[in-house]
Amino acid sequence: MGIHDDVAALSSGLGWLLDYLHERIRDDVDPRPWDGVKLIHCGDIQNWERFPRCQETPGITYLEYRLGAKRLKKRRKAVADLLAAQERLQKIDSDEVVTYRTEWLTIPPSLFRRRARIPLPHEALPGTEIGGGTIVDGVLEIRAGWREKNVQVTYTGPSRVVHAEEIARLTEQLASADEERLSILHEVNTSRFSHPVLFISHRWETIDDPDPTGGQLNRLKELRDCFFIYDYSSFPQLPRTAEEEAEFHRILQSMDELIRNVVILDGPGYLTRGWCVYEYLVASLNMTTVCDEVQDPAFVALRDWSSTPTPLALQFRDGFESAQQNYKNRKILTCVNNILPIYRDAEFQTEHDHQAVTGLLIKHLQTTLPSKKLYESYLGEWQHKSWTDEEITAAFDGRLAIPNLNELATARFRTNVPDTIVAAAGQRYQIKKTDWVTQLNPWTSFLNHLAGRAEHDQA
Repeated sequence: MGIHDDVAALSSGLGWLLDYLHERIRDDVDPRPWDGVKLIHCGDIQNWERFPRCQETPGITYLEYRLGAKRLKKRRKAVADLLAAQERLQKIDSDEVVTYRTEWLTIPPSLFRRRARIPLPHEALPGTEIGGGTIVDGVLEIRAGWREKNVQVTYTGPSRVVHAEEIARLTEQLASADEERLSILHEVNTSRFSHPVLFISHRWETIDDPDPTGGQLNRLKELRDCFFIYDYSSFPQLPRTAEEEAEFHRILQSMDELIRNVVILDGPGYLTRGWCVYEYLVASLNMTTVCDEVQDPAFVALRDWSSTPTPLALQFRDGFESAQQNYKNRKILTCVNNILPIYRDAEFQTEHDHQAVTGLLIKHLQTTLPSKKLYESYLGEWQHKSWTDEEITAAFDGRLAIPNLNELATARFRTNVPDTIVAAAGQRYQIKKTDWVTQLNPWTSFLNHLAGRAEHDQA
C-alpha cells in the first residue's frame, strides 16, 4: 500500500494510537531544525501596534515550548484525578436541563375511554419535573383508549440538581487535596504550555513589512489560548548574521513540519503568492487546517477528500475497499491538478524562493500523494505503484497523469473548517475527523459507497 493510503487508513482507523505514538516521539527534547523558531502567545499581542522582526521578538523558542510542555505533561499526571474531577464538575454543575430517568407506563384499555390513574413507580427529585401527561401527586392521569397503549414519562431537571450528590462528592475531593497538589493543579490550569501552536499563513503586504497597517495583527488579536508562528516575527529576518542565515535555511527545509494547526488568513491577492499557495496546499493535504478565511473551493475539496477515511482493506474484502480507495485517490489527484495552475501563476519575490518552494512541494507531493492501486488479474491481487519524481516534476508544466483505475464511489468527508478566527477559537482549534470505531464498522464502507453514488448522481 502507498504511503498516503497507509497513513490515511491508520490515522482514521487507529488515530488514537498514532496520536499516542506521536506524543511519545515528541517527548524527545533533542534540538530540531526548527527549534530556533520564535513563538508568539496570543495574550502578549493585545497591546502591540506592529509585529516586530524576529530578532526583536520577546517570545520563547519552539524548543523552550517543547521543554515546558514536557514538564507540564508530567505535572498533569501527578494530579490526573483532580483534573478529572474538575472536568466533570464543569460539565454537570450548570442549569442545563437534563433527562435523568425515562419510563414507559402501560395504560390498560377502557371500553368507555375513561380517565386512567397510573401511580408512578418513582418520585421526582426535588426541584425537577415529570413530563408525559398530567401528573398529580405522583399519579399519571390520562384518558384510556380502546386498546392498551404505552406512555413515555420523562424526569427532567437542572443538571446541578440532578447531580447534586456527585457535585458534593467531587467538590469535597477537590477541597480535601493538600496544598502541594492544589498548587500543581493551579499550575496546570493556568500554564500556557498547554496551549497549541498555530501556523499563520498570510500574504506579505509589502516587500519589507508583511503588515504595515497592523490590520493582520488586529485580526489575530481574536485568537485565544494559543501560541502562533508568524514568519516575520518567528523566522530570522534580513539583515541576518551568518548564524541566523544558517538557522533560516534549516527552518525553510523543515517547513512541512511547521505547517500544522494552520490559520489561512485572507487578504488581497492571497492566492497570487507562491508561498501562500504552497502553505495552503500542504495544510489541505495534511488535513491540518483549523481556520480558513479564504475557503477556496479547490483547496476545500482537496482538504475534504484528503480527510475522507481510507477504507480498511481486509483480506476478505480487499477488492471492494481498494476500488473505493481508487475513487478517493482520483479525487485527490484531480484536486491537485486543479490547484497546480494556481501555483504556476503565483508570484515569488525571487527566483531562488521559487525554486526552493517548488522543491519542497515536489518532495511533499512525493510522500503524500496516494499511490496508484492497480488490479493484476493474473495475480488476483492489488498492486501499489508510487509516483516518481519525474512524474511529479512534469506535472508542474502540465498535469498529473491519472491512470484508469477500477473504482467504486465513496462519500466525501466534510471537514467544515471554520471561516473566522472567533469560530476556530470557540471550538479550541479542533480538526474534525472520523472516529476509529465508525471506521472499523464493516458496514461503513458499504454505506459510504451508497452515499458516494448519491453524491455522484447529484453532481
